[in-house]
This record gives sequence, structure tokens and C-alpha cells, in this order.
Amino acid sequence: MIAFSVLLIVFYLSLLVYLYGPWWFKKTQDYNCVNGSIESIALPDGYERVDNGTGFDNFLRDLPLAAEDVQVKRITGELADSLLPYCYRVIDVPLLYHYEQCADVCIRLRAEYLFRTRQFWKIHFDDTQYNTMRYYWGGLRRGFISYIIKVFNSANTESMIHEMPRRPLSEMQPGDVFVYCAKDREDKEYGHAIMVADMARNSVTGKKIFLVLQGSTPACSIHILKNRNDSVLSPWFELDEEAVVLDLGIAYYLDGELRYFKD
Repeated sequence: MIAFSVLLIVFYLSLLVYLYGPWWFKKTQDYNCVNGSIESIALPDGYERVDNGTGFDNFLRDLPLAAEDVQVKRITGELADSLLPYCYRVIDVPLLYHYEQCADVCIRLRAEYLFRTRQFWKIHFDDTQYNTMRYYWGGLRRGFISYIIKVFNSANTESMIHEMPRRPLSEMQPGDVFVYCAKDREDKEYGHAIMVADMARNSVTGKKIFLVLQGSTPACSIHILKNRNDSVLSPWFELDEEAVVLDLGIAYYLDGELRYFKD
């Protein structure tokens, strides 16, 4: 009976550590939104934000914006000159690693959402050999960072395409990812991934608009993209659900290249 009680206590304490992490480990801090968040980006008249009911959309809308004069920088601290014309606002979320590039940013934001909402069993991503890398560290932030850096070194746009199902443009949701790999583009040396950061709908016409964010190679600040084709609507993009090609300024995507993270 005593042995059973001891085992029960050990199990209970282990569960607490798994879910919340011991006090001596650094915990996840709330984001500092002193300069506003993605949700504070103004909507055009007649539009209302879309709530898909998953919670991931609200997580993305809560991402903090850096001050308006903050420019995109490489992780080395240098200005990312080639990206400056495409950047609307920098997201005030520091990078974790010097290999945190476009696909990694999308993966990290998904993992951060699941970590912060304690859905640890859903944190898993494929590597380039299509093996599943699962997360086992529960609420330990150091364990999470160690895991996600391992993913950065083992996943890319091609593994994302293998892992993530397609989503029709008509069913687009915040958190979906536009992604292609290098072998799909004769004119590109690398693949690229861009995440849908927010969406809104016109209550009268039913038209939808969306925001996109990205990282890049070499690793740089996460940032919201401008709509360089429509300075009035920018940073929002109008969604053409029948489009064959979507021009997002820094990259174009074909119908069938919108994908989503499955649980």
C-alpha cells in the first residue's frame, strides 16, 4: 500500500512537471504588445476579422509588432536590404537560432501555439527523410527550445509539403501556409514558405482579404509583407478564390500550394 502511494505521488509530480515545468526552468512569457499586435492592423471599411474557432488564429493576431521604424534585420544584426521593400511591419518575436528561416518560422509559430496552449502531444513535424519528430518535454521551455532547434536543422519546405495536406483557396484559414520547394521552380534555388497571419471578410460583398508573414534565408526578423500591387489595400491582399497564380510580391504561388498543419 505504501509503495502504491509513493508511485502515485511520483506519477502526480511527474505529470505536473510535464504540464507546467518546475519553477527553476524559464517559463514562457507573455508577448509585449506595447507597439500593438497583428490584430491592431487596421481593416478596410466594411470588413470584419474571421474567427475560425481553432485558437491558432487568435494566437497569430496576438503576435506583437515592433515599433514602426524597426526594419528587417538578419540574425547577425545587419539590415536585410533585399527584404526592406517588401516589409510592412516587423514582428517583435526574437529568433531562436541562426537557421530559423522561412519554413522554420512557420513551424515555430505552430509549435509555439501548441506549447502555450499545453497541447504537447500535437507537437510533431516531419524531417527531410519524412520521419516524424515528436516532442516529449512537456512544459519545460528549455526542452521545447532544444526540440524546435532540432526541427530547424531537420525540416524544410519539401518536408512541409510532404506532411501538410492541401487546402482549397476558398477554405483558407489563418495559420495556413503557402509553400513550394526548389524542385518545383526552375528559376529558384530555394523553396519558400509564407504563412497566412490574419483574414477578414466583407459583410456585404463576402469578399475576403488576408495578411501574410514570413521569415527568410539567411535567418531574419519575422515580418508582415506589404501588398506592393495595391498600396491602398496594403498590407492586406484580396483573396481570389479562383486564382491560378497568386502574386504575393516577394513570391508567387500556384493553386494547390496552400497547405495546413494537421493535428
